[in-house]
Amino acid sequence: MSQTPRQSHSHITPAINYHLTLIALVVLMLLTVWIARFQLPPVLFLSGVAVNNIVAMTIAIIKATCVVMIFMGVKYQTPLVKLWALIGFVGLILMLGIMLDYFSRGPEVKHGWEPYNDGAMPRARPTDDEMKAPMDPRTDNTQVRQPKP
Repeated sequence: MSQTPRQSHSHITPAINYHLTLIALVVLMLLTVWIARFQLPPVLFLSGVAVNNIVAMTIAIIKATCVVMIFMGVKYQTPLVKLWALIGFVGLILMLGIMLDYFSRGPEVKHGWEPYNDGAMPRARPTDDEMKAPMDPRTDNTQVRQPKP
């Protein structure tokens, strides 16, 4: 029993599907703008602002799903393509979560740090003229300026 290679087929989406998806996206956009004008009441332990954000993000996720499934054609692809699309979005959410955590932190300041701290080998502080002096052009300009004693 011989096996034939898997035949690839392409799915032709009718234009009306694209038009209906576009109309749905416009309606969802208008819904997002309309809901943003109101302060929704608090629900359980969430404030009204948090409820507004959750509703707006839910609508945004629905719009993104429409774009990915219809316009990008993932709806008619194999389960493996759907899996990779899902993995890509989960990775994006993880990256955004990490960046939000990173940006929510303040600067870490080490108290007592000075650029010319006297450590195990004390050195003299260079004067302003020595700091402005040009370095030797014959070198690769990576030398450390030593202040004059």
